[in-house]
Amino acid sequence: MDKTFEIFIVTQLGLEELSLKEFVEKANKHNFSYDETKTEKGGVSVTGITYKNACFLNHCLKIPTRILLRITSFKARDIPKLFNKTKKIQWNTFFVQKQIELKIKSKNSRLFDDRKINSTILQAINDYQRANEVKKSILKKNNKKNIELYIRAKDDIFTFSLDLTGKRLDLRENKILSSTAPIRSTIASAAIQYIRSKNVNFDTFIDPMAGTGTLPIEITNYDSYLDRDFSYKHYRQETTIKSYRNLTKAPKILVNDINKDCINIIKINFSNSNIVNYDIKNINALELFYKKDALVMCNPPYDVRIKTKKNLVKKLVKQLCDYEVKNFLLIYPKKLKPQNRSYKGEHYGPINNGGIDVYFSYIFKE
Repeated sequence: MDKTFEIFIVTQLGLEELSLKEFVEKANKHNFSYDETKTEKGGVSVTGITYKNACFLNHCLKIPTRILLRITSFKARDIPKLFNKTKKIQWNTFFVQKQIELKIKSKNSRLFDDRKINSTILQAINDYQRANEVKKSILKKNNKKNIELYIRAKDDIFTFSLDLTGKRLDLRENKILSSTAPIRSTIASAAIQYIRSKNVNFDTFIDPMAGTGTLPIEITNYDSYLDRDFSYKHYRQETTIKSYRNLTKAPKILVNDINKDCINIIKINFSNSNIVNYDIKNINALELFYKKDALVMCNPPYDVRIKTKKNLVKKLVKQLCDYEVKNFLLIYPKKLKPQNRSYKGEHYGPINNGGIDVYFSYIFKE
């Protein structure tokens, strides 16, 4: 498959700009070309990318949830036209599977009945496959996994996209256990990309309210490569992705949490950390960790699913400024501001985290 394609990198709402930054950074790192990029609601579109490089993005990107390969787009205002145009697509180029699941979304189109759209498209693909039978050996080799096709109908324009991912990318395999109100791994990675875009230099990463360790896990693995059973491995075009090792040196990681159960979970999820269980009211304990050459980042409780003491986060911001921590980022539903005049705050968001809009509040010493 030497030609180039358009892909859509699916992200959570609010993470589109940071997802674009990550794509550009990692595409440059691996020297693969593309034509244009554009942020859209819910993701990033990229044109002029090869099929193999599109598949590779599953291995290296940490902010998206899915990679979709655009197959075609066309206008259809009635069922016969939808059927005929779908049947003309060269489906065997992409897959030979008979079991196909459609994910349909329609808006402002004359065809809006998902059941009719579903049956029409499946019948058209079935007719194409009957008319263009492949060898039984090929069918047997490639018919082990069901196909997922994403169909978007907007303003009478139907867009067909092939899922290259399978199980969502944000469902990492390196976190074994979780607990109440964890931050999603994609949001944690987006916060890390945000810090990278600020060119923040630090030799120690500290999470004082680490929960079960999502943030330290993501910063440790941000430049590593995920390898699992992605959907693209079951398609007609055999694509071998080179195995990469993580050559980027991770910063020193210090993680802490007041909850002893979380500490025990962190020990299972993230065995290479320096783990200390301390009381947040114990100033001497805090001083051991808040260093001027460190980046402090955390997702403090929002007092929604986890009850907290009054002004807990406000006091944390004050403590970090008092200890003269040069850079810190907190993920919180409110835009946090430093009271210390020597510090400045910047904010990114809102980002939907489990139904709650949150912001990255990046506070730094000028």
